[in-house]
Amino acid sequence: MTQIDETHIEAIIGACQENSAEIAESLNQCFDRNYRIETGESSMWSPDEAIDALDGPGLTVAFGVGQQALLCLIPESMPLPDWYTAPGDSENSRLQTLALEWSMNMLPAEFAAGEFASVASENLKQQVLDSEPTAWAAVIELLVFDEDAPAGESAPTDEAEPNDEENSDAEEDSTVEEDSTSETPDQPEVAESDTEAESSEEASDDAPSTETAAPIAKLILIAAVDRPPFPSKEEAPAPAESSSPSQSSSHETAAPGHPSSTSSIDKQMHELPVTVSVRLAEKKIELGQLVTITPGGLITFNKGCESLLDLFVNNHLYGRGEAIKVGEKFGLKVTEVGIQTERMSRIL
Repeated sequence: MTQIDETHIEAIIGACQENSAEIAESLNQCFDRNYRIETGESSMWSPDEAIDALDGPGLTVAFGVGQQALLCLIPESMPLPDWYTAPGDSENSRLQTLALEWSMNMLPAEFAAGEFASVASENLKQQVLDSEPTAWAAVIELLVFDEDAPAGESAPTDEAEPNDEENSDAEEDSTVEEDSTSETPDQPEVAESDTEAESSEEASDDAPSTETAAPIAKLILIAAVDRPPFPSKEEAPAPAESSSPSQSSSHETAAPGHPSSTSSIDKQMHELPVTVSVRLAEKKIELGQLVTITPGGLITFNKGCESLLDLFVNNHLYGRGEAIKVGEKFGLKVTEVGIQTERMSRIL
């Protein structure tokens, strides 16, 4: 696996610019928002000039390549939902999917993240310092806008020509007025003041059109750090255990023995192995056609290349999803879960 160094910073910035739409889509799907992301300024990391905007709680999205990792910091004031500090199974799946998809879109094509995680941080600024940014680390801004907010790149150029025409008309009018006032020397100052007032009004009318929408939040990408906040295997189940003591104690006073037996059964159920498979396509053929199949033969299916793939659990249809590439491996992005097939009853 290729190691990240200072020569890859420009490629990382380019990946963020090229994949800004995909980065925003992952953020929107995770938190049910409607945002647009643009790449902002970039600079070198300096511990003496730590970013004050990160001095507060938020979410740290980390994805590692080799010995280093990238951190994308989301301030709580974006805003983040209340569940991000103690996510359930469904919410935690969203957060980890966000880290996976961001690793695919923020890293150059030649890199594949070996680890990725989304963890809540009490103080993002301290989280960065604890992660020990490299000596060549870069700070990349990702600006978050409302989807309906106008982009500030093309707004001034669209109205440039009409303004020029209005200015030219104003100049022609002023020349005509000067010619007419030259015959009446008693009123030159009044004509000049009128033209100045008209030009100032036109300038004030044109000023709002060049204003750009301000970002509602600023995400910070640190590339890269030496000690990313990846949770160890022992720490992974800690959130579920830490949220249960108060509940278990209250249940024990009401019905002694029942919660412990239920939790043990649930634990045993969760440890049962199941076979998960993804089915591309299927159809029935005659046995005579089967025996004629040889290496190099071609079998066609009545299924489009963009169709969803079926997810089976113990040979039972469980969901559907899209095929994605995760590094050099195959993955399935689940879009439907809990599919039930209807069986038509036969009438004899």
